[in-house]
Amino acid sequence: MKINGITLNLNMADADEAKRFEQAISDVVEKMNSISNELSHAEMLREQCHVLFDCFNELFGEGTDKKLFGDKTDLLVCMKVYRELILKANLEKKKVQQELQKIGEEFKEKQ
Repeated sequence: MKINGITLNLNMADADEAKRFEQAISDVVEKMNSISNELSHAEMLREQCHVLFDCFNELFGEGTDKKLFGDKTDLLVCMKVYRELILKANLEKKKVQQELQKIGEEFKEKQ
């Protein structure tokens, strides 16, 4: 899949990769919720970006954050790219489900 113009490999038909994806997304939610409200606006933005950087590095390997974002810590860009990841992963899951449904229908036709 292409995310922010960079080709990244995520196979949502592979159980181990799907589990790693689910865990990474769960970690994002948990870490975002644990960021202190007492930080300055700039510190909060930086922390939130780093949570997303960690997610991409966990899923696609160390340094993926630099490929996607360079040296910027722009939360709007990070959230846009994170949303793109979620949407494309969901499309991949839907393709798997459609293929399974098609196989099921073909099997029923042969009986």
